[in-house]
Amino acid sequence: QYPYVGDSSVVQHIIDRIGLNKVLDTYELEIHSDKMPYGITLTTDRQFGKDVQNECENRMKQYASILIGAIDNLSYVTYQYYIDGELVTLTFDENNATEFVGKPVKEQFETPVTLQEMLMEIGFIDEF
Repeated sequence: QYPYVGDSSVVQHIIDRIGLNKVLDTYELEIHSDKMPYGITLTTDRQFGKDVQNECENRMKQYASILIGAIDNLSYVTYQYYIDGELVTLTFDENNATEFVGKPVKEQFETPVTLQEMLMEIGFIDEF
C-alpha cells in the first residue's frame, strides 16, 4: 500500500502495473489532493462501443477498487470516457468499492493472501 495520492509518480506507477494505462490508451491524470476527500480523475478520448458498455463499466470498477485499496488516502476515482461518441463520467468511491468487493477494500491490501482473494473475487484474475 502507498500512503499518499498526492505523489503522481506513485499513482502513475500503480496505473501502469495493473494495466489500466493499456485500457485507457492515451489519458490525462488529474489528482485532487488539495482538500478531502482525495481523489483522481482519469480522462481519455478512447471510444468504447455501446455493446461493451457494461463490461467496460465493470472493468473500470475493478481498477478503481484496486486503486482505492492500494492508496491509503485515496477516496474516489472518476473516469471520463466515451461510449458511442457520448461522454460518460463514472465516479467510484471507497463505499462503492467496499460494496463491489464485498469487504472493506482497504483491508484487502493488508496481506498478499487477502489481496489475491479480492482480485479473484472481483474477477480481475483467475484462480490458479
